[in-house]
Amino acid sequence: AALAIIPIIFSLLPADQVDAVLSSGNTGLTFIWIPQLFEQIEGGYLLMLLFFITLCCAALSSLIAMVELVIRLFMDAGVTRKKAVYLVGLIGFLCGIPSALNIAFLNNQDWTWGLGLLLYGVFLTYVVIKYGATRFRKDLVNSQGTALRAGRWFEYTVRFVIPLEFVCVIGWWFWQSVTVFEPQGWWNPFHTTSIGTCIMQWGSVIIILLLLNRWLCKKMLAQ
Repeated sequence: AALAIIPIIFSLLPADQVDAVLSSGNTGLTFIWIPQLFEQIEGGYLLMLLFFITLCCAALSSLIAMVELVIRLFMDAGVTRKKAVYLVGLIGFLCGIPSALNIAFLNNQDWTWGLGLLLYGVFLTYVVIKYGATRFRKDLVNSQGTALRAGRWFEYTVRFVIPLEFVCVIGWWFWQSVTVFEPQGWWNPFHTTSIGTCIMQWGSVIIILLLLNRWLCKKMLAQ
């Protein structure tokens, strides 16, 4: 998509307007520029219809994997699969309404939880280190039937490379927040792309999960 959209912008816009469009963010670029390209192609209406049907299928197939993970967690806690499907679907729908109604809210969630993936990665790395990187590699990565074996480099990557990458990448994004995105309100938890909003939302979720952790463990061990 990026290899199509960026050249489309350069080809359809005057040169003096390109920078302004590219710096305005990525929200909606596909839905703005792809249709403009198809308008100039013979039979473009049909091609555009097929393109967006394909895009919809790609989104749904990605969504299935994300929804299934949460459903499985509810099932591990003792909820039947049917109830879990309805519950996760309803929660996902309700949580998605603010983003659908307000582009600023969507941008805030994209910023907060896009960076949240880095936090998730470093938490997962901590779990592997706590479990034992060598033990993890031998017991779980190089398990029976695994064709591609991980060497000692895996342990050094987990212990040193990934934590260093996290510090560098999260530091760079936070620096962007302070100097470019929110220079006057980078600390404000109610600004769209501030450090404050990340800390507030990440902290809220971590506290909720910690409070539920003991209850969830009891539920899962009781199964």
